[in-house]
Amino acid sequence: AETSCDSPSTSVPSSASESQAPLHFSVHELPVSLPISQCVPTSVFRQVLTSRSQVTLCGSDLQSHIIRTGDEYFQTHSPKSLYCAPIMQQRKLLAILYLENDFVSSAFSSDNVQILQLLCSQAALSIENARLYSRLEASNRSLERQVSERTLQLEEKNQSLHAEIAVRLSAEAN
Repeated sequence: AETSCDSPSTSVPSSASESQAPLHFSVHELPVSLPISQCVPTSVFRQVLTSRSQVTLCGSDLQSHIIRTGDEYFQTHSPKSLYCAPIMQQRKLLAILYLENDFVSSAFSSDNVQILQLLCSQAALSIENARLYSRLEASNRSLERQVSERTLQLEEKNQSLHAEIAVRLSAEAN
């Protein structure tokens, strides 16, 4: 599964100005209303989930995969190449990166895959840092709430003691 889509006959433009077609990309969250099989190629995701390794498909490898799996996604989508990789931190799966290119079958060359692997590593660190920060914020809110509750209890006790002192002083004066 760790292959690349290097093709000597096809070159991937290094900048948008060199490209015939404009560069398009999008980030998607899976729509709740659609079945997952219409949003992503489940066979590719399943392979990444079970192997915990990247999948790069293009050209005849992609066509063989489509025929072999009969994945419903490919009935409505026709990518020329795709890349799917786990985003992992300390052997724990955090997310899955899925990219597809509808224009070029050599979009995921070995150089591009190396960059994507680096990005996945950085994404894993960012996701883990965000989770740790979220937990830290939750702990801080909990501690602040506990401090506020304890402060209120102490203020009530202090008022009670002041009232008791005033009653005793009043009793001694009489």
